[in-house]
Amino acid sequence: MCATYGLGLAEQRALDALVEDVLDSRLDPEGAPLYAHGWELAARLPDGLRKALYEFRVTGTEAALLVRGLYVDDPALGRPPAAGTRRESVYLALTAMGLAEVFSRGGPLVRDVPAPDASEPDASEPDASEGDAGVELGTADGAGPGRGDYLGLLALAPATITVAALGDVPLAASRAGLLRRSRFRLTGRPGPVLHEDHAEPSLRLDPFRATADATDPQAAAALGALRDGLRRAAVPIALDAGDVLLVDNFRALTGQRAGRLRRVLLARDLRRLGPRRTDLSVRVLTSPENVSDERP
Repeated sequence: MCATYGLGLAEQRALDALVEDVLDSRLDPEGAPLYAHGWELAARLPDGLRKALYEFRVTGTEAALLVRGLYVDDPALGRPPAAGTRRESVYLALTAMGLAEVFSRGGPLVRDVPAPDASEPDASEPDASEGDAGVELGTADGAGPGRGDYLGLLALAPATITVAALGDVPLAASRAGLLRRSRFRLTGRPGPVLHEDHAEPSLRLDPFRATADATDPQAAAALGALRDGLRRAAVPIALDAGDVLLVDNFRALTGQRAGRLRRVLLARDLRRLGPRRTDLSVRVLTSPENVSDERP
């Protein structure tokens, strides 16, 4: 479900040097100009890391990739970590650029994810999307097919993310076939929950926010079986400070259990998401219907 790549000492030093070069350039990881140099910066990533990112994107069968080994300067971060730490944001941006194109639906391209509020009491009835230990599962960047392809998360302090991989859910062929038909709704128009034309299982719609018509019990049963399978497949992934978790947003759902995180959204091709012009340095996109920027 999740592949792991550990940075060696030489790779850590090479990344530190690359991060320092970016910091010296005064290009802000939260703004678009840095990402216009993405092709050049990604080529300077350590070979082993670039290979791991390539395999995850092109040939891998896992729904997530965990990159370990970045040294995090705790005194600089502070306790709790400061919101304005640029070194860690640059590292996340560089790792992300080795995988795909970074974008935002508005606001900074790299942003903090608020930690879950542990003070809130549990509801008497669990949410329909709750998976491992009651964590709410969902796709990042919205529930519809116009969302980004990947979610990137950097732990500023020890954190736990729950991941449920679609590939770990056993589904009868008949139910999988139903989920590939336009018998479900998200924002009004009917559509399939699973992509019809993908050889590997792929989520077109967030199954916890899509609905089946009350008059279609077969579709409702198939959707319920998928939800139950994802809840059972959900596993917690423990992140140390400096770890980066990259999640395929069409093959897995995520939920945050604890910790301080920074995140990016990524797309294989920004033009698929409809930027205002074809210049790929324009990375802050206008949100289409059924896409939001609320989930981690």
